Amino acid sequence: MDIFGDINNLLFLLTIIPGLWVAGKFMPLIRAGLLPAQEDSPLTNRLAMAVAWLTLGGLFAVPFTNLLSVATALIPFLPQGEFTNSWGQAPWWTFSLFLALLMLMVYLLVWWGGKTILEEGRLSILQSQPLTGLQRTFLLLLAGSLVYSAVNKVVVQFIWVRIPFLETVNRGIWGFIACLLAALLLLLMILAILYSRLSEDNIVDEDQE
Repeated sequence: MDIFGDINNLLFLLTIIPGLWVAGKFMPLIRAGLLPAQEDSPLTNRLAMAVAWLTLGGLFAVPFTNLLSVATALIPFLPQGEFTNSWGQAPWWTFSLFLALLMLMVYLLVWWGGKTILEEGRLSILQSQPLTGLQRTFLLLLAGSLVYSAVNKVVVQFIWVRIPFLETVNRGIWGFIACLLAALLLLLMILAILYSRLSEDNIVDEDQE
């Protein structure tokens, strides 16, 4: 088991390499639009570009990290034991499968919505610098990763919250399923609240203030 852990840690470390490679494809866009060159301070400008490249590299490594996490969690021959919380108990792979499906759903939704936004040119910052196919693909993957990070934070933290009065009876797999449904319901409630806050009337009122 230790050797699998060592290999896993090494693979996670290596995800920064494709992340930096993808970030390099965005550096002309950064240089032209966000960090225009300063002829009087080339050293400062180069340092800013290096920091921007490293930052983007870390961000673009996240989709690779997510993919690796799911692949590792679903490897059938790795002993994983049981998942237990206040709601119930189930094989750990079922929890990993749930997170994998949740991540896939988030990525698909972000891809569908984001592709429409990019194709219609709604982002003014990109109008003067059109994106290549590769840039568009990884920008959507990055957006999906950031959205999934927020979704994962809500769902996983809810699942691990200890509720003492639920621990009196072990409900097994059905309690586990009820927990997942409750976590998704909480997520939908949060999205509904955010959606209502972003209604046209609220935006107009806040702008007028």
